[in-house]
Amino acid sequence: MNRKGKFYILNWIFSYGSASSNRLLAYANSAAEQGYEVEIVAFLRLDLNNCQPRNGVTIRGLRPCKVESKVLSKLLSFFTTIWFLLADVKKEDKLLLYGAVEYLPFLVWFRRKQTYFEVTECPDLFKPRTYPWRYYKRLWKQLNGVFVISSNLKQYFVGYGVSPDKVHVINMIVDPKRFEGVQRNPNVEKYIAYCGNVNKDSKDGVGDLIASFVRYHEKYSDRKLYIIGPIVSQEQKQEYEEYLRLYKALDSVVFTDSVSPTTIPQYFVDAEMLVLARPDNIQAKYGFPTKLGEYLLSGRPVVLTDVGNITDFLKDGVSAFIAKPGDINCISDKMMEVSANLEKNDSVAIAGKEVAMKEFNSSTEVLKIINLMYK
Repeated sequence: MNRKGKFYILNWIFSYGSASSNRLLAYANSAAEQGYEVEIVAFLRLDLNNCQPRNGVTIRGLRPCKVESKVLSKLLSFFTTIWFLLADVKKEDKLLLYGAVEYLPFLVWFRRKQTYFEVTECPDLFKPRTYPWRYYKRLWKQLNGVFVISSNLKQYFVGYGVSPDKVHVINMIVDPKRFEGVQRNPNVEKYIAYCGNVNKDSKDGVGDLIASFVRYHEKYSDRKLYIIGPIVSQEQKQEYEEYLRLYKALDSVVFTDSVSPTTIPQYFVDAEMLVLARPDNIQAKYGFPTKLGEYLLSGRPVVLTDVGNITDFLKDGVSAFIAKPGDINCISDKMMEVSANLEKNDSVAIAGKEVAMKEFNSSTEVLKIINLMYK
């Protein structure tokens, strides 16, 4: 097959199964299907976990060697990146840098006309450590384009003087093929599912989710809560367990720890509902939960909080069940509403899946990127 062109997707790491890496792979697979050659390049860490990209997609790492010193490791990575930009990248190739702000100056210095920058979180939260914040903001204006995940984030960049014509909203994307052939098992126990890390940060509001489940569990004692994902902080897990033990709900919460990416769709499809209790903070205001797309694709009802630009796409009681962020009573009431209305659940779940297929379609969103890169 004669390819129309080649572009690189660059990031700190590629770890198959994580939300960010799944997004990059969905980009690459969709672009390959549309006739482009795509190479995903990880600057620091590569973990493929039996990943099988589609024809036309390659994935590789740049890390030259392992050294104990973090400073020396970072310097080696920078030099390797410069060599990659000068030796591997051709003048006609396009570059999409996904976050990885420490590497942005190199792309601007050596491949500015070919570089596009994607940001999915508020830059205030991830400032560069190797060069000044004010210089980082100047770099935005020199780029051909900045791709952002929400309209709120677009306004953020425009507010810092980046031309609106250079800032483009690329919606969170999903790959429907991950759920092809996944059938619901009618014999599994009834459970509520959340997918994400157990960490000390409050990004996804796991503490609010657990508190909401405790209240919900008083009425629906036969349900369990599955928290699916790596235990990054054992200390945080112990705090959650102490809280659950206090309310006699510890046996009803399952911490699965890390699971294979290929099993995630089955966990989602078998759940009674999927819940995301994000608090109303700066991360939620400007970002957009990338896991939400797969929640919706599962065909199960989704309970989530009204943060950021969620209601630009979803409507309470129509395509999802939307609660007030930080309000334990409201979140648990929405969970009870799902369990009490089985017939309504099906229609809401179907509508939510239709939103995902229409608004978060990987082919549609990647075509936006391609049209902008190759205009």
